[in-house]
Amino acid sequence: MKKIKKMVVLLLPVMLCLSGCQKTQETEKTKTEVGIALYNEKDAFLGSIIKNVFTVVRDPEEAFDNLELEMQDAAADQLLQNSQIRRFIDIKCDVLCANLVDRTSAGSIVSAAKDADIPVIFFERQPVEQDIEWYEKAYYLGSDAKESARLQAQIVLDAWKKDPSSIDINGDGVVSYVILEGERGHQDAAIRTEYVVKALEEGGMKLQKVEGGSANFDRTQAEALMERWLGQEDFYTELVLANNDEMALGAVEAVEKKQTEVKKKKQKQYLKNIKIAGIDGTDEAKKAVDDGKMLGNVCSDQKLYAKTLLEMVEAVKNGEKLEDCIEDADTDGNYVWIPWEIYVKKE
Repeated sequence: MKKIKKMVVLLLPVMLCLSGCQKTQETEKTKTEVGIALYNEKDAFLGSIIKNVFTVVRDPEEAFDNLELEMQDAAADQLLQNSQIRRFIDIKCDVLCANLVDRTSAGSIVSAAKDADIPVIFFERQPVEQDIEWYEKAYYLGSDAKESARLQAQIVLDAWKKDPSSIDINGDGVVSYVILEGERGHQDAAIRTEYVVKALEEGGMKLQKVEGGSANFDRTQAEALMERWLGQEDFYTELVLANNDEMALGAVEAVEKKQTEVKKKKQKQYLKNIKIAGIDGTDEAKKAVDDGKMLGNVCSDQKLYAKTLLEMVEAVKNGEKLEDCIEDADTDGNYVWIPWEIYVKKE
């Protein structure tokens, strides 16, 4: 009998340990594991969104402390991103968030997520509509590209109607412009390029396109492209329309360099009057607007973007309707839209 009692005493710590381990595992399972696949974290707008995601998650006043986030950067390599997403699926993350390198690759990702019964939220780079419709747990979070183009045009039109000479510098009744386009094949780039021009013309402005080209949403490429245009003999433009703020800032830098050059040669300095408009609302671009270096930009609230993404994660994990869980963005079925706002210098 004494031996039996001794065995019970010896086994008790082991049983307590097992019980404790089991409770720890159960606690861990209450965490929602979220895999976040990024096309390129060096992208300024995307980088701001992700920075805000982690800020919101750590905020004790927000209710997202049950989320466990893992982020992978594909550095603009779709093959690398495919393997990163495959790993997220293999380790059975609860929710997959994908910011695609190539929007046309969404089909295979949706198929793999569907087979694993994992909800997938695409964000900021929109897949084709059929890929979202194919799986009831596939979603998209973004901002309406047509609306951003319309508002970018509105910035220019407002300034033109207030003072035509501020846009039509030479007073010939026609506004000459160049356009800096995003990635070829990127849906938002194509829409912004088409619809900003259409909205300007519908607003009564006569336009003449001088140059246009893709700078892949990249500041350095935009600066180089703008420098090349400015270096052409008899080149003249009054307006620069950029598909995003990074390219707009590249144009700002190119124009400033050219201004310095012509000042030394005592040439005409119409360059200082060139108006530049962007889209995104990054902090640096807003400062450029405040400093008078840009006419304005169209802003998407990156903190709201981040919070909405996390609200979507919670909703799809719990099988809830998006419209019941999203506070400050517009929902439309499996789509959630972050609103745009105009940002111009305060008078």
